Amino acid sequence: MREVIAYQISNRNDLHLVIGTIKQATKRRDVKGSIIHSDQGFQYTFCQYYNLLQKHGVVPSMSRKENCSKVCMENLFGHLESEKYILINIRQP
Repeated sequence: MREVIAYQISNRNDLHLVIGTIKQATKRRDVKGSIIHSDQGFQYTFCQYYNLLQKHGVVPSMSRKENCSKVCMENLFGHLESEKYILINIRQP
């Protein structure tokens, strides 16, 4: 199935955020055989990240540079970023 099973929002896109989101997903359901899509961000290169995926049987999928093969996910992230900026601008006087 193509669905988001866990997400977290933070002011920082770091390893803590990524690990927390994976742990959230594994608490909600059995994720064995699931595929997690990511870009080539530094937080997806740590051993802790790969070890956690391997422990739960999750398959990593990483886009190549300048390749938008994960159009659905990129679209979702684009919407989230737009909403974030709209909310920030509304709250500022």
